[in-house]
Amino acid sequence: MDGHMLGIESDRLKTAEAKEIDPLALLDHLNLGVLVCEIDTDHGCLILTANKSAQNLILIDSNLVNQADPGSAALAKSMTLDDIPVLEFGEPLLSEFHRALRLQRPVQYEWQIESIDSTKTYSCNITPLDQSGVAKPRILCTLTDKTTEKRAQANLLHHALHDHLTGLPNRSHFLNRLEDEVARCKNEEGRSCAVLMLNVDRFQLINEGFGHPAGDAFLIEIADSLRACLRNSDLLARFNGDEFAILIDDIQSLDDATGLAKRIHEMMAAPRKIAGVDAYMSVGIGITTSEISHKHAEDMIRDADVSMHRAKKRGPSKTIVFAAETNAVRTGQIQLETDLRHAIENGDLELHYQPIIDLENGNSIAFEALTRWHHPIHGPVSPARFIPMAEESGLILPLGRWAMMEACQQLAAWQKSIKNTQNIYVNVNMSAVQLLEDDISRTVAHCLAQSGIEGRNLRLEITESALVANPEFTARCLHEIKELGPTLALDDFGTGYSSLNYLNSFPIDCIKIDQSFVGQVDRDEQSSKIIRIITMLADTLRMSVVAEGIETSEQHVMMRSLGCRYGQGYLFSRPLPKDDATAHLRKQFK
Repeated sequence: MDGHMLGIESDRLKTAEAKEIDPLALLDHLNLGVLVCEIDTDHGCLILTANKSAQNLILIDSNLVNQADPGSAALAKSMTLDDIPVLEFGEPLLSEFHRALRLQRPVQYEWQIESIDSTKTYSCNITPLDQSGVAKPRILCTLTDKTTEKRAQANLLHHALHDHLTGLPNRSHFLNRLEDEVARCKNEEGRSCAVLMLNVDRFQLINEGFGHPAGDAFLIEIADSLRACLRNSDLLARFNGDEFAILIDDIQSLDDATGLAKRIHEMMAAPRKIAGVDAYMSVGIGITTSEISHKHAEDMIRDADVSMHRAKKRGPSKTIVFAAETNAVRTGQIQLETDLRHAIENGDLELHYQPIIDLENGNSIAFEALTRWHHPIHGPVSPARFIPMAEESGLILPLGRWAMMEACQQLAAWQKSIKNTQNIYVNVNMSAVQLLEDDISRTVAHCLAQSGIEGRNLRLEITESALVANPEFTARCLHEIKELGPTLALDDFGTGYSSLNYLNSFPIDCIKIDQSFVGQVDRDEQSSKIIRIITMLADTLRMSVVAEGIETSEQHVMMRSLGCRYGQGYLFSRPLPKDDATAHLRKQFK
């Protein structure tokens, strides 16, 4: 037999062997379950074929499998979906079968099967088969087990919505639930909810004193204790650190929320063991309701948080209920801060100059530069309002740089235009924020270089609080400034900390006695004694003394008699716009 004939015979054998292969047996080699069903209105959904994967997935009894050919996907007897015990009911899947037949195209369906000890999830691809040659419609259904994938997704979702330390819902979870509850409150007349924000007072002491593991254990214990104070329908969440949030749904009145806050304070009053030590901890609580706050979830969280911070400022174990007017004040502050930022950027601020007087001859020896802001809508804004705002927001840094440069340039202009003013100097206030956050010595050097004045003509005023914020760092900064030539004055002396302890630690040239002492000097013997001690101390340390806030002739006379050489106040002059200050100098040096 030649090679050509061998090839033909080989092809015949292969064809014969192929014809002997049972196509149903091939299905058992697939990793996905395969069902072929026939829709019979009289007998239900008949399962014509189920491969091994399908039998395993939906737990078809092996006794129902064709025993004559265990490897076959054919069944030993006719059976329907309802005959499979694990399904209990095949109605949902059967409905999808009918939908695929109606649409005459494949459909996707996610099928969950509940068993005694687990829940299985299958992805079903349902395809109507060609109905030619058959009396009843048939369906091909493939099954893929998605249980592991679904569990992984559920775990990821749980971690995304829960705090890993306490297991409590996190901010995202809380916000989602609150949004749903706020929507119900809008749609159901008379329904209201409340949000409580809690923060542990002095929690940092635990972390610093006992370590973070002890702090974590404390937070877990607090979470368990808070749960015990709530109803089943209430939601407790941990936002971050030592901050918790509680949602009370369907409250009858504000008393429901304040009553819960009271129970929480009582619960916190008991001592707790922290690393074997009895510790008495407390929380600050802020409350708002959907009736008080704007009916938006984020607004409620914000308002409760604002109230919580106000409660903590009042001391331990305090509760504050949000007031609507608080929001208006806060909004006004935000707008004012924005306006201040624009005023700094656009050059809309100005300096006024208050003369510092030699109390013996009445001549001006210096000016204190004071920032003034005339708001285009609100008019003059008090420095007592916008300076703290600038310090809190960080705007004090550009504001301080501008004020120093403006004052130096103004003094340079006076020195050039008015004779004999070379010894006049200008005082510029410097905040603790500038000392700690700005490269203040570089700012001073830049202002001196740009204006051309000598360093001795610039005096920087600092408060006691600036000295104690970071003494070592502050001392280093002040010495760097002194090397550039300016002098330093300690402002508001006697109102704050242990000032005497700091006079030898910092290169101070001048003490400014606070007006709270000066205002009482002519009628309070104690104030007079304090001022006498300060002047004597200053003489010993070779420091000059300036009395602030002199308003009467009696105060003027008393301050001179107590040894104070210099002063400023409304008795001599209010802070003057630069043109008026220029006229004041011209009059003195005419």
